[in-house]
Amino acid sequence: MIKRYLAALVFPVILAGCACSSDADNTAASASVDAATLTRYSWRLQDAKNARDARIDQLFVQPDKLVLLDFGKERFRVRNTCNMMSGPYSVSDGQINFGMMASTRMMCLDGNIAALDGEVASRLKGNTSYRITFGTHPVLTLITADGDTLGFIGSEAAKQPAAPKR
Repeated sequence: MIKRYLAALVFPVILAGCACSSDADNTAASASVDAATLTRYSWRLQDAKNARDARIDQLFVQPDKLVLLDFGKERFRVRNTCNMMSGPYSVSDGQINFGMMASTRMMCLDGNIAALDGEVASRLKGNTSYRITFGTHPVLTLITADGDTLGFIGSEAAKQPAAPKR
């Protein structure tokens, strides 16, 4: 009787321990798959909302040339802005840490396009939460420290290498 009682108490604890170990292994595997997925695609901005759930129109001033984000091994690059921008990044614990960006210094006559550089740079900095979901095309969702949510659609066909390390 006592053996059955102890077994009833100990068995769920053993199962819980196994489940935790398995979940940790799955989380680590998911993180590495997600990090590898970042470099596999060119990411086109599709949606951007601020913390109040309002569309960030300043990121869509060129509807025919949406902002593109590419990840290399250690660097990212932003295209379809006034200037080419790039910088270092790292991935850890469900976050992308965007480092200081460098930029070309082209003069853009359209003020909205010129301002696009600053709008993008203000969002791709520091630690940013991210997730990747898969469907017809993968979707990269970035959530900034300020609560902005940026949605990117992945495309293998448009992939170009990230800017070289300087």
